[in-house]
Amino acid sequence: MKITVFGIRGFPLVGGGAERQSEEIYPRLVAMGHDVTVLTRRKYLPVYQGVKFVALPYVNKPALETITHSMLCTMYAFWHKPDIVHVHNMGACLLLPILKLRRIKVILTIHSLNYQHWKWGKIAKAMLKLCEWIGIHFADRVITVSPDIRQCLKQAYGKHTPIHFIPNGVRPAEIVSAGVVLTKYKLEPKKYVLAVGRITPEKGLEILVNAYNLLSNPDFKLVIVGDEIHPTRYKGHLLCLIEDNPNIVLTGFLFGRELAELYTNAGLFVSTSINEGFPMVVLEAMSYGLPMLLSDIAVHKEIRLAPTRYFKDARELASKLVIPIMLNGEHKQYEAILHKKYDWDAITKAIYDTYC
Repeated sequence: MKITVFGIRGFPLVGGGAERQSEEIYPRLVAMGHDVTVLTRRKYLPVYQGVKFVALPYVNKPALETITHSMLCTMYAFWHKPDIVHVHNMGACLLLPILKLRRIKVILTIHSLNYQHWKWGKIAKAMLKLCEWIGIHFADRVITVSPDIRQCLKQAYGKHTPIHFIPNGVRPAEIVSAGVVLTKYKLEPKKYVLAVGRITPEKGLEILVNAYNLLSNPDFKLVIVGDEIHPTRYKGHLLCLIEDNPNIVLTGFLFGRELAELYTNAGLFVSTSINEGFPMVVLEAMSYGLPMLLSDIAVHKEIRLAPTRYFKDARELASKLVIPIMLNGEHKQYEAILHKKYDWDAITKAIYDTYC
């Protein structure tokens, strides 16, 4: 089966839920004997674990990047006529109807309701809503990565609209002893709180920084791993909150063993997301057995941790930011949850079934 993929920046080692899912799924599909070509926005290795990459141009502006790139991707797929086109996210759906002229089967995965993100203005949000409508009506199969997104779409387009829920997964933890990364940032094992994610308003990182700043002389540091993809005012705002506190560490994007070292040695993991498609970093933290605190949004509550693990605002979070915070061996439940619902091999099989 020939499969063409677009709607992502590329992989490996690219931040973003769709990119990280793709890094897991498509090499597995190649191993199953399928021909996979990913249309990327930047030049990567020509082949990664059997997955082929073709870089196509785009307009390098936040509001135009996805739409301009996906238009060229759609024309590429129209010309080459693969068996399957797998599109990620609604912003890449504008020209999907022309693929039906070639009778190409289209699969759409919606990773988040992008028009809910604060960074978009009225025109961009209207365009994303249009792209969502096109995707729902012209894709042969629609997949969401959370039940909450699936429910929102069914409310918008009718409860009988066929939408599949297939979650993302998580790799087994790579345990890395304290070493280069902890030394670089002057950290001690189990003496820092860890947050991982892009620096965007929907991740709510100012809530975490404000909560930490409410504490009086904490004996642990706060480490935020991540960065912005496009320059924004939000990062400047966050840096202003951080600048007077030397115990807050901002590392930028980290991957592989560097990130694994921070996960392995953290004392507590926190996710403050206000809007989230699927909390992959939460699953990663669970794979390391980390105690955690999560904002009380629907996708976080789907993981079904104890009620004490959730918080509503910075003040409540500050009252819970204590290391050690492990209570009643909750972390021992993580392994069962991860193996039951978030196995990449099973998820790849579920996605392949939508192709058939």
